[in-house]
Amino acid sequence: MKKIIISLFSLFALSHASGTYDTYTFTDTEERYALFFVNYYTAGDIQSIGLNSTDSTNILNLRPITSLLDVANLSSTTGTDMKRIREVSHLVSIPDQNTTMTSYNALGVKVSDFNYLMALCGLLIGFIFAFALISSIQNIAKGK
Repeated sequence: MKKIIISLFSLFALSHASGTYDTYTFTDTEERYALFFVNYYTAGDIQSIGLNSTDSTNILNLRPITSLLDVANLSSTTGTDMKRIREVSHLVSIPDQNTTMTSYNALGVKVSDFNYLMALCGLLIGFIFAFALISSIQNIAKGK
């Protein structure tokens, strides 16, 4: 039982991992949104958060960026710049990326909402099967 609890704790800790870039710590969500910001926003948007034109040009030349470490390793980028990128990550909105589910979008249901509902249904069905399994094991143990 201890091994199961320790492994679940480890999985939870790894799923909420964070990265540190130029002494500023990013959560997993902040990092994802910051990556979207530096990959898809314009030079004007990057300069509007306080980065100079040299930084924005260097960031644009790095695209496509797969890790914020690439941005942090730029010679012109400082810790304050990484802090500004982290702060703007809270304002970034990532649009739905799945264009194949147009029938659901036509009904007015966002793909993320649809995914949430499907996960919730799967979770509920999983609980029903787990209850049935535990009940069966108890009945077998009682000799019924």
